[in-house]
Amino acid sequence: MTESDHRAHRSRQLYQKVNRMRKGYKEHEIFIRNKNGKLIITKMEITERWAEYFEQLLNGEDPEEMFDYIQEQPNNCEYETPTVQEKTTRKTQNAMGGLC
Repeated sequence: MTESDHRAHRSRQLYQKVNRMRKGYKEHEIFIRNKNGKLIITKMEITERWAEYFEQLLNGEDPEEMFDYIQEQPNNCEYETPTVQEKTTRKTQNAMGGLC
């Protein structure tokens, strides 16, 4: 693998593979914080914290306190549809580049 990268002049891939082999496998660490701000590092505690978070998020006592809902007012403006003559005039003006 590394020889083929060297022959194909893919030096970046070659050095990445060499560094991975030299350093060995390194597991990706995941940290999160609990409610008090303390770091949690074990997988079991992290899983429990996510379950607690989603339970609180989805089953909250008063969801309106957690989220700001903005109710939009209905748009009661009436729109007048343009006549055939107005449509034709606009299309002609657009086609001629507004020279009319």
